[in-house]
Amino acid sequence: MSSNEDEAPDNRAAWNTISAAAQARYGQSQPLDRFYWCWGGPSEDELQLLGDIQGKRALVLGCGGGQDCMALMRMGAAEVTGVDLSDEQIRHARHLAEREGVSVRLLQGNVENLSAIEGESQDVVVSSLVLTQVQHIDRCFAETGRVLSPGGLFAFSIHHPFDACTEDQPPYGILHSYWQERDDYEWEDPETGLRARFLNWYRPLSEWFRLLTEIGFQVERIMEPRLGPPPAWAKPAAWEEGRNPDKRELIPDTLIFKALKPG
Repeated sequence: MSSNEDEAPDNRAAWNTISAAAQARYGQSQPLDRFYWCWGGPSEDELQLLGDIQGKRALVLGCGGGQDCMALMRMGAAEVTGVDLSDEQIRHARHLAEREGVSVRLLQGNVENLSAIEGESQDVVVSSLVLTQVQHIDRCFAETGRVLSPGGLFAFSIHHPFDACTEDQPPYGILHSYWQERDDYEWEDPETGLRARFLNWYRPLSEWFRLLTEIGFQVERIMEPRLGPPPAWAKPAAWEEGRNPDKRELIPDTLIFKALKPG
């Protein structure tokens, strides 16, 4: 759903609006012992992008309700910091950490500005299905490079731009140009009818690669995992309601990058 610049959605306000509903519907069912690269899709156990993070310092960009932070701690990270734009998502993350008896640092803020985090203080930076909501992704990448220690790892997943520009029902026609970066989206909770509009930026794959390498990252791997049926615990996310699952067999749903900071 596209809109004009003068009616741009406010992602922070949108997440604050739907946070409780989203956590009740999805967050409570997500296992806390695995890091997932997409909702109901492959976990880190399967893809092995991060390697051994035992004793490492990790940062989660767009930590949401804190599930990814919990997973990294249980994978052996020594310290985990989570940053999220939404005040309400951070509140949920703090409640989850307290409930689980896990100590993590949680910060409300825009991932385009990580000034609260010391330079070269992180060994691993991860993000799962968040960065398409970041308008100035070059600033986010530059800040990620600043906070990573030399040789540090940056891995993230995003909604695949090809999937985003095609219809969710057969014959999966083209909705808009693949090179159209901005595509706003309206989220609706299937149970409560609660709605919120989000601003999304779907850059072509080549643009993500260019921005990473111009910052100075060495892109080690690009993945387009072929997704099967989601596991039993994963309820259909709001953006998947009414979607034909066969599309996953034809068009990549998720795009994943693994990059290293030279060191």
